[in-house]
Amino acid sequence: MFTADDSLERFIALAKIAKLKQRLANQRRYPNAPMEPIAEAETARERATAYTVECIAQELYKRQPAVFCPDVQTRFSTVGHIVNRHIQPGDRGINQRRALIERAETFASFSLFHDGHDETDDYQAIANRLNSDSLFAFQRNREIGGRGPGATLATIPFTHDQAREMINEFGHLQQVIRTRLRTIDRVFSDGSHDHIEGYQIERIERQLSSVSLQLESKPADPTLARIDAEARERKESVESAFSDDPFFE
Repeated sequence: MFTADDSLERFIALAKIAKLKQRLANQRRYPNAPMEPIAEAETARERATAYTVECIAQELYKRQPAVFCPDVQTRFSTVGHIVNRHIQPGDRGINQRRALIERAETFASFSLFHDGHDETDDYQAIANRLNSDSLFAFQRNREIGGRGPGATLATIPFTHDQAREMINEFGHLQQVIRTRLRTIDRVFSDGSHDHIEGYQIERIERQLSSVSLQLESKPADPTLARIDAEARERKESVESAFSDDPFFE
């Protein structure tokens, strides 16, 4: 069974890999900087940032003592409390929370806190997407008298303003994580989870290899598999666009 402990271990590993790759890119930047380490650092950073979906679904921000450093804890808690207003807290709501946050992630670039954020005035359309048929099916089930043990948990659909709040705050959380990974700043309350030893390239590479092996040795994680599959699709799409452009022939 996939547990909250599993999710926390993966997020710690993903964050450390992102920081190690960023430090590696920083150390290789001068005098002649190859682009590969910079691109790899960005990819690792986005992979870890995307995993915040699972952290919220598993309600890691509710643990005591706090898992995250104060600023990050505040951002996680803010998003978590918004989600809890719409989906019942606790273990039974994990799948619904995950589904909701995955939908919200699609619109995170519209958050006012997202660097170079996109613009939209149609938050009702976003609310409609968040209020999917499957996610909020319980209300209709209850209206027609369905109360069996397999019924979906009670949920409350999003309004226009609530959708705006959700997108802004989730985008804020992801931007805070993204920035802290890029600047190799603190994410967790336990400093050992953030600690990186030294600046020598060989030393960084050894740590990177060790943490990467630890992550790969863990059981399959559906959320991480989805994140990686979507990243591959984006990469293939970009490569295809370049290959079809006569300018690059």
